[in-house]
Amino acid sequence: MINLVLSSSVQSARYFDIASLVLLIYDTCLTFDLEVDYVWFAPISAFKVLYFLSRYSIFISLLYIWQTFGTTFSGAEACNRLFTFNAWMLTFGFGITEMILTVRLCAVWGMNRTFNVMIGTFFAMFMIGVFIIVSVFLHTVQYEPAVDGIGCFMASGSRIISLTWIFMMAYDALTLLLMMIPAYTLVQQGHIKHLWRMKLTTVVYRDGIIYYFFLCVASLLNVIVIFVLPTAYMPLILMPERVLHTILTSRLVLDTRQAGKANQESLLTLSTFSALNNPEPSS
Repeated sequence: MINLVLSSSVQSARYFDIASLVLLIYDTCLTFDLEVDYVWFAPISAFKVLYFLSRYSIFISLLYIWQTFGTTFSGAEACNRLFTFNAWMLTFGFGITEMILTVRLCAVWGMNRTFNVMIGTFFAMFMIGVFIIVSVFLHTVQYEPAVDGIGCFMASGSRIISLTWIFMMAYDALTLLLMMIPAYTLVQQGHIKHLWRMKLTTVVYRDGIIYYFFLCVASLLNVIVIFVLPTAYMPLILMPERVLHTILTSRLVLDTRQAGKANQESLLTLSTFSALNNPEPSS
C-alpha cells in the first residue's frame, strides 16, 4: 500500500511537471512577438533584467527536472541535491516575480516616496521570512529514490513550509487591496467611466486585480495540499504555481506596455483629428 502511494506521488508529480513545461512553452510562443517588441529592444534597465530573470530562470528548473525522468538514482544523496537546488531556484523565481509585481504596484501609486518605502519594507520582511522558512524546511527534508529507481519522492518534510505559501498569500492579498484602493478612488471621483474606455486602465486595474486573485488562490491550494495529502505529495503543485507566477507576471508587463503604446497612438490620432477639424485662424 505504501509503495502504491509513493509510486502514485512520483507519477503525479511527473505529470504536473510535464504539463507545467508544456504550458510555459505554449505561453512563451503566444507572447514572444510582444516580448520582442516591448522588452527585447527596450533600453537596458533593472526592470528589464528582472523580467528576463522571471521569464527564463524557470526553464532551468523545468529542464533539470525533465532530465531526471529517465535517470536512475542510486541513493538519497542525489535526490536531496536535486531537490535543494530546485527549492532555491524556485524561491529565487518567486521572489523575482513578486518584486516585479511590487514595482508595478508602486507605479500605480504614482511612485510616491512614502508608499515606496512602506511597500519596500513589507517586501523585504516578506522575502526574509520566506528565505528563513525554506532554509529551516530543507533541513527537515529527506528524499529517496522512487520504487522503480527512476525519479525521487519526498519521504519526510516539515509542514512549516506551509508558512511560505501563507506569507505569499498574505502579501498578494495586501497588494490586491492596495491595487483596489486607487481604483476605488477613481470611482468615487467619477473618472472611472472615462478612463475605463482606455485599454491601459483596463489592464492596470481590472486585469491586475484578477491576476492577484488567482495568485492568492494558487497559494491557498498549496497550503491545502500540504495539510491534506500525504508527505510524498507535498511538492505536487509547486512547479505549476511557479509557472503560473511567471505567466501572469509576464503577461501583466507585456499587456501594460502594449496598452500604453495603444493609448499613445489613440491620443496622437485624436490630437491630429482635432487639429484638422479646428484649424487655427490665419493672422
